[in-house]
Amino acid sequence: AVQSNVSRECLHFMLSLMSQAETRLGRNGMSEITTHPWFKNMDWHRLRELPAPYKPESSNDLPEMIDSLRHLDRSDPGFHTLVQEVTKNFDNFEEDGMAGPWDNSTDN
Repeated sequence: AVQSNVSRECLHFMLSLMSQAETRLGRNGMSEITTHPWFKNMDWHRLRELPAPYKPESSNDLPEMIDSLRHLDRSDPGFHTLVQEVTKNFDNFEEDGMAGPWDNSTDN
């Protein structure tokens, strides 16, 4: 379900990114994305200067945690704990039933 406060342009943008590869927005280059109507007020030249609208609590530690994940074996007891820490900002989102690359279960 889409929230009623999502604009038509935003909905079109999201659906265009989640389509088949041969029709997906951006298949012909980044300019397809940057010129989409949803970004009509975006100043792409100043993007990196603008403050982030949301900054997760652990974002300062995120690069170091990601690097640690790259070097940890998935069987390491700390691997699962670190994955939980990295993904904790998504804990309140609904699951779609798909397993992540760290999930060893076979019930999905």
